[in-house]
Amino acid sequence: MSKSPNTRRIGAMVLMLALAGCPVGADVTRDARAPSGDGVVDRGIVGADAPRAGDSDSAAPTGDGATPQPDATSPDKSAAPPATTNFAAAGPFKSASEANVGPGNDFSVTYPTPLGQGGVKHPIITWGNGTGTPTFVYGALLAHLATHGFVVVATNSVQTGSGKEMLDGVSWLISEASKPTSKYYGKLDASAVCATGHSQGGGGAVNAGNDARVKCTAPIQPSPGNAPGLKGPMFVIAGGKDTIVVPQLVEGLTYNPAKVPSVYGELIAADHFTPIGNAGDEIRGYLTAWLRAQLYGEAGAKALFYGANCGICGDAKWRVKRKNL
Repeated sequence: MSKSPNTRRIGAMVLMLALAGCPVGADVTRDARAPSGDGVVDRGIVGADAPRAGDSDSAAPTGDGATPQPDATSPDKSAAPPATTNFAAAGPFKSASEANVGPGNDFSVTYPTPLGQGGVKHPIITWGNGTGTPTFVYGALLAHLATHGFVVVATNSVQTGSGKEMLDGVSWLISEASKPTSKYYGKLDASAVCATGHSQGGGGAVNAGNDARVKCTAPIQPSPGNAPGLKGPMFVIAGGKDTIVVPQLVEGLTYNPAKVPSVYGELIAADHFTPIGNAGDEIRGYLTAWLRAQLYGEAGAKALFYGANCGICGDAKWRVKRKNL
């Protein structure tokens, strides 16, 4: 699955223009490291071949005194699609979306179809946009997640760092699930919620993860958030060629302070614009696997992150650290 050049170009232009004049607190921290190459990821399909196991530069669990947390609270395995080894590929559902819905028309929702078939209750993903970047720029990634059975609510806000807008989306969607007139009535699992987002939205995902309803997080190249307050496991993604939210910032201010079970994954070839569009096979695949591991309890997905020979640990495209697993 390739990323549309037009989508990448439009997303990059939107994000660069926004970052050029973004307000105090937005994710503009840089270091002296110059970008090398164009940041385009080697599009190896995650899981298409058996992950390489063995030693890597991943850190062993630290034993730093933090209390390990469960992966997720009683994941509803009845909602899980059939197991897969290729998480970058589309799942078994079709996806549909609706824009400018909810209170104030503040949200867009991307969802699997048919919804709730056979009594299935779908997990909820709340998404946060990067600074100044509209939701449609990430549309292909959100549609991919919907094909794996997740209902994705994205705030339309382009200032998402507080996490409040993301949590408002969760509250609204859960309320819809209790209304007989709503398409979501009886079809959502309010106990299975994860937060993810890009750049400032990644920081918003961390802050949203301070809410007990949010069982896991997957911030992508996040601006700093309240990592010590996270309530559930985190997979935080950095880009080795990112000069906007540099890897040292992600590791130092998001991974290191976290007390929950955490995986730090630095995609060596990724720049700050790699996650736009469909996010590329590497980010899209491991993100999907993390969500399936936490919300479905899927064994094959968990094997990519847990255990002495975890799949991502032996993947040469990534630099990995782990703790409290």
